[in-house]
Amino acid sequence: MSDLFAPAAASNHHGQSGPRIHDACEVSHETCLIIDNGTGFIKAGLSTAKMEPTVVIPTLVGRPKPRFACEFEKADERFVGDAIDAVREKLTFEEPIVHGAIEDWMEMEELWSIVFDSLGVMPDPSAMPQDAQHHGAASSSPVLLTEPPLTPSRSSIRSAEIMFEYFRAPELRLATQGVLALLGLGKTTGVVVEMGDAITQVVPVYDGYALRHGIRRVDLGGQDITMLLQRALCDRGYPLTTRTHQLQVRRMKENCCFVAQCPESASHQSAESLQVAHELSFSLSNHESVVCLDHERYLCPEVLFHPSLIHRELPGLGQLVWQAIESAEIDTRQSLWKNIFLTGGSSLFSGLQERLQTEVAQYAPEKSSKRVTVHAWEGREHAVYQGAAQVCAPSIKALESDLWIKASEYAEEGPNIVQRKAMMRYN
Repeated sequence: MSDLFAPAAASNHHGQSGPRIHDACEVSHETCLIIDNGTGFIKAGLSTAKMEPTVVIPTLVGRPKPRFACEFEKADERFVGDAIDAVREKLTFEEPIVHGAIEDWMEMEELWSIVFDSLGVMPDPSAMPQDAQHHGAASSSPVLLTEPPLTPSRSSIRSAEIMFEYFRAPELRLATQGVLALLGLGKTTGVVVEMGDAITQVVPVYDGYALRHGIRRVDLGGQDITMLLQRALCDRGYPLTTRTHQLQVRRMKENCCFVAQCPESASHQSAESLQVAHELSFSLSNHESVVCLDHERYLCPEVLFHPSLIHRELPGLGQLVWQAIESAEIDTRQSLWKNIFLTGGSSLFSGLQERLQTEVAQYAPEKSSKRVTVHAWEGREHAVYQGAAQVCAPSIKALESDLWIKASEYAEEGPNIVQRKAMMRYN
């Protein structure tokens, strides 16, 4: 599985930015700034650049722990992106997004500032008029901001307020992640199974519009699997107790775990047949150690299908997809059964595609079960971003201009226009 924990040219901490991806003078009004907000990571870039994000930073803001405050220039100094790594164990962390919902707007604004600055779309405030400096530097590009499906209107309104009043964006589009993911895969009809770090969302889409009544989501994702693996290894005597260790366990999960086609049969395999050795550096003991994984390799991802394993009363992944399709109109379902698409970083487990297809087919009506097809295309971890880049293309942007909010429209109508445009995303 790809390792996304490698911030690309992100700012070091508040007020000190790293290398910029583009100079501000190179960014035109035909270039849009794309920000894909996730619980685990923010992925961002310019629409005219490559079809993958050029900035990826953890959705974390770190501050010095009280007992280490004297070691820093300021006791309330903030750290984001790659600046966190060197002092991780001396920091406490705020997570602005919890289960897909923005809960700390001040910290979120901090992270967005890093993204704007890293991509060079914010001119130097000293070169701007005094009144513009008061409201923050103006964005030289329209902004596309992604949201989970059915985001509460108050959250969308707050995002728009920050983008227009602080970053002074000339245009803004708030777009649904599931729909963008499908567009990124070159489709307009299908069921998107977007598997992120903290939430899994199943979004049926027909002719480019999300079917509101069919959307399903659960607060279960990759970080739950990581934490389960970390606890399992601790129970076996490995001292993996810190946040740094959690990141190392995350990489172990990505490299070693898989989804079993028949967990009952896998449980009878010998530990030796499943065992893999994974070298891991324990920062506490400052030496290289080897962690051996066996049944944890498939038992931990099994929570996707049986959340009760971690004491969650939630439907499993196969049931979620079935519920989403069954909620659609009868004449729409046949197109959905054969167009189920895995997307997101937590969808990269080996065996997940085959297992999900088997599970959904068991729920499907007999005449539809043979039509069930789950697709797992290469590059699906960036499908949302790729879809965003497509809708930012000048020709598509012009065709869908009614989904964008101009700064002048926001100034005239305020929150009302945000709510009105949001309703246009659903069918």
